Amino acid sequence: MPIIKNNLYYELTTETSTKPVSALKIQLDVLDNCAYHCTGCFVNKRNNHPSDSDLKELKIFIDSITKHDILVDEILIGPTDFLSSSNTFEVLSNPNILELINSNSPILAFISTLQHKGEPISKFSEFLINNINLDTEIEIGIATTPKWLYDPIYISEIKSKLSEIDKLIPHDVTYTFILNIHEYNIDYEDLHTHIVDTFDTTMDLIPSIARSKIKSKMLEKLSYLNEVYNNLEDYSKINNIMVDHSHSGINFKVINFRKGEWFISPFLYENMTIYDDMFKVTGIEDIHNKMTEQYEYASGTDCESCQFITSCASRSILMLMKFLDTDKCVCPKENMIKHQHHHKDAASRMYDWKDYSVDQDREGYRKKFLVHDSNISDLQSIKEIYYANS
Repeated sequence: MPIIKNNLYYELTTETSTKPVSALKIQLDVLDNCAYHCTGCFVNKRNNHPSDSDLKELKIFIDSITKHDILVDEILIGPTDFLSSSNTFEVLSNPNILELINSNSPILAFISTLQHKGEPISKFSEFLINNINLDTEIEIGIATTPKWLYDPIYISEIKSKLSEIDKLIPHDVTYTFILNIHEYNIDYEDLHTHIVDTFDTTMDLIPSIARSKIKSKMLEKLSYLNEVYNNLEDYSKINNIMVDHSHSGINFKVINFRKGEWFISPFLYENMTIYDDMFKVTGIEDIHNKMTEQYEYASGTDCESCQFITSCASRSILMLMKFLDTDKCVCPKENMIKHQHHHKDAASRMYDWKDYSVDQDREGYRKKFLVHDSNISDLQSIKEIYYANS
């Protein structure tokens, strides 16, 4: 069965601390229109469609990086619901996009509510079968709300959609739930446990507010979530890679594309998309320079002597703080300190990179780590490690 149930350990551990590679995650803002209006979403739904020349330059830009043996680990086709977008298949059918995907065999990620208001999953499946190699893993971020997640009808509908994906798509498929950071009057820990128990996966908290560039609101929402995480009990199951200081770290970089331009994305809880000249890059040297100059930002601040300064610089958090005009920590630091060793231990138990190479990764090396629906004993072992290390 192609549906993979090990997002639990993907969310617990980070390849960054163990994987012997330099890698890119590429977020492409290329889709237009969306049938939904999710709370806390600041995605620009229109005028994302790239020109053919944009996509040609996109391919050239990525090739200029991968020629240095840097892995394209993931490509996210966004920013809107791919099943209700008006140009999903037009973009995916572009020869430059297809070549970029098939020559790198990344995790190919999409976002959708899976609340059917657009193209059927069968059309998506047919496109994948005819165009995308089987070494490319598909990931679906299920955009959701707290209210939906506790609704029995919604639960049944999502499980039905996942079953349909399982039957129609021959590629390996992972899924997780994504929830925009907002002042939800909910118990995040209970919601997280509910998702783990009900769907055998976890949730990602998405800082969509960053797209607004409203600095006061960004600080407000980050402070709200930091308070939630800093006040968790030590044994809380909600502790995962979103507060792991090594995730998306020194050898993993996230870059965002829109209308022919590239931007570094800071990682705080998840990837933050900020279309501002401060984050704009034009090549691999520019990416490196943006990282190293952050140490200058820390001079004379508490960051200068912080144990996490290197990881914050590698995740562009110091750049984020400069953008926000603050020298006060924007991270859930108390939580990071309490759990700074948990994730590395779990990662070392779950990943074995013997004989690894970038070429092998492009040819399906990661499949050795995948656990499918039928592997009940392996799935239970993952849950035991997950809960033991939370």
